[in-house]
Amino acid sequence: MQEVLQTLSDARLITIGKDTVEIAHEALIRAWPTLRQWLADDREGLRLHRRLTEAARAWEEMDRDPDELYSGAAGAGAEWAEPTPTS
Repeated sequence: MQEVLQTLSDARLITIGKDTVEIAHEALIRAWPTLRQWLADDREGLRLHRRLTEAARAWEEMDRDPDELYSGAAGAGAEWAEPTPTS
């Protein structure tokens, strides 16, 4: 897997962070039908992940103030973390 990721990174199709891999070029989505379908199938999950990531960054910027931390299922969209049934 590391070799594949490095090849995609060298081609500037993805960017590799410490704990993340992000699509950096639209051509990858257009040329890879399976990836395109995965993204389409979980579009709401991606939106929720993005919101949660932004909230985590904001919380870090507030020096991890406990009063600003999401709590309960309503706060962060805990359903995203729940496993989804496979068909």
